[in-house]
Amino acid sequence: MINPVIQTSNLSKSYDGKIVLDKIDFTLKQGEIYGLLGRNGVGKTTFIKAILGLTAMDSGEVKILSEKLSGDFSKDLLSQIGVVLDSASFYPNLTGPENLSIFARLRGVSLKQVEQALQVVGLDGENKKLFKQYSLGMKQRLAIANAIMHQPKILILDEPTNGLDPIGILEMRRYLKELSTNHGISILISSHIISELEKLVDRVGILHDAHLMAEKTMQELIDGADKRKIHLIVSDASQAKEVLCRINLQEQISVLSDIELELQGESPAFDIAVVSNALKDNGIVLKEYSYKNNESLEDYFKRVTGGEGIA
Repeated sequence: MINPVIQTSNLSKSYDGKIVLDKIDFTLKQGEIYGLLGRNGVGKTTFIKAILGLTAMDSGEVKILSEKLSGDFSKDLLSQIGVVLDSASFYPNLTGPENLSIFARLRGVSLKQVEQALQVVGLDGENKKLFKQYSLGMKQRLAIANAIMHQPKILILDEPTNGLDPIGILEMRRYLKELSTNHGISILISSHIISELEKLVDRVGILHDAHLMAEKTMQELIDGADKRKIHLIVSDASQAKEVLCRINLQEQISVLSDIELELQGESPAFDIAVVSNALKDNGIVLKEYSYKNNESLEDYFKRVTGGEGIA
């Protein structure tokens, strides 16, 4: 079995008596794109800073490439990690290559590696443009180039699409997929933007109420591994709900209109024959039904957190 590139065990952190992270067990697998999803202020950035040693943990353990975090990382380990935490900050009156060459000298990175990084993020044709002339999307891509030019095995990004226009988001998604697929980089992305993670990541975890509530691959979501839905058209939705509540479906029923219901669940009672017979026995006509065998990431988020989505 291949060791995870990042692993945490019972990671906990609090501020002024408020628990922000509570016994987080997390793994980032080799070559995957993992999305850490949660509302703003839920602790995503704190989690990233904790695994990077930028904020002290209250308790728990962090391993990166099998090396246990204890004080400062070794130089060799740091060379395997690329990070973009905040908005891109570079010298405004220098070009992209000029900015990166400064960081390259500090890290012992060759100019050839700078050129390769710029090519990967699609900035190799912008060599004469000053940083202050860059769009927000270009600035984000330059920050990623800066994070990958030393050819790390791990890339960690905190809210990388914040403030980007639709074209910038599309480009960012394409470049991150290329880094994972063609360059074998394991990527951890924190975000509160459900629609973007849904299109980008291989696996998602939901951070809520200081806990990593659930993890699932996008393929599992597509296949509807945990839940099924049945959409019903009936003669009276309110009466139908009352009947179905009596067969232990009360927490899995959504009334969509006077004649429409949606059932979601996996209990023994969640069977169309059981549902149909219960309705028929109580004088309710089941006019039509259809299955929906998967759920969107937004559906999953709402179900796991018990909320209305991300605000």
